[in-house]
Amino acid sequence: HSLVGSEMCIRDRLHKDLKPSNILIDVDENGLYPKLSDFGIGELTGKAHPDEAGVTVVGFTEMLTEHEHLTLSGTRLYTPPESLIGHPFTIQGDIYAMGVMLYQLVIGDLKNPLAPGWERDVKDELLRKDIACCIDGDPSRRFSSALEIAERIDTLEQRRKESELAQGRAAIENRRRRITRLMVITTSILIVVLAAISVALVREQALRKETKLAHEATKQEAAKTKVVSQFLQDMFASVDPVQAQGRKITVDEILGEASKRLDSPENPFEQQPLVDAAIRATLGATYYGLGEYVNAEPYLESAFSLRREILGENNSETLNSMNALGLLYWAQGR
Repeated sequence: HSLVGSEMCIRDRLHKDLKPSNILIDVDENGLYPKLSDFGIGELTGKAHPDEAGVTVVGFTEMLTEHEHLTLSGTRLYTPPESLIGHPFTIQGDIYAMGVMLYQLVIGDLKNPLAPGWERDVKDELLRKDIACCIDGDPSRRFSSALEIAERIDTLEQRRKESELAQGRAAIENRRRRITRLMVITTSILIVVLAAISVALVREQALRKETKLAHEATKQEAAKTKVVSQFLQDMFASVDPVQAQGRKITVDEILGEASKRLDSPENPFEQQPLVDAAIRATLGATYYGLGEYVNAEPYLESAFSLRREILGENNSETLNSMNALGLLYWAQGR
């Protein structure tokens, strides 16, 4: 910390060969103080005289102009990648070396090289970020000075607490989002289930109603058929055998007797219009089958009118009557 914060390595000076063996430890009554040594390939980047910069020139340190660059190289393990391809050395080169040494200090091994996968050795996330900002392959993305590294290390505990608080807030927010998402999903599922149950209930009720209606319709149809059948039996029985005097009873006579009963003011089916329509349709169809179109017409027309009025135009019985009436008109050439 004292090393990276010292004025000796952050203003107007490049060491160019920072490594553990070039850091000396001075000891006095106040403690330990690291100091840089071996400026053999170092250089001054400012125009100030070495005396003004507090540097004693002993023959190992070169002072370069702004148009000159030193071609000597430092220790490979701590050398920044840009120097390996001939780019001029800058303060970010020394920052790279500090990053390598910081990595070695964290893992407790000053001989270990920094290689791909180094992040796995550094458990502390903040230190990983600090080291990464020192050794970035792009010099412009590294820390701008050693002082910045010192400040980062000096505030490490404070940054760690802030990071933990931020992670705690993020965890709470993520938990809140998961709960909200779970509630939304649960509510959606509940709505879908309730909708499905409602649809099923409506369908069941409709099916029951349809079944009930179909059952009622079947019962009504059976009752109507029974009444029509009984009427036809009564129609045959209505012809007086005494009046026949041994001759065969004709269909015309039977139909005539039935017509009288339907057309009389005492029509037994006046309160049962659909039964009345069914009998009229039967009489009309019988006359049509005998080729008596004139007699068939009024019964087919009245049956059609009754059914259309009661059942509607699209009911199957109404359509049957319409079809029978159409055949009659076609047979009459109309």
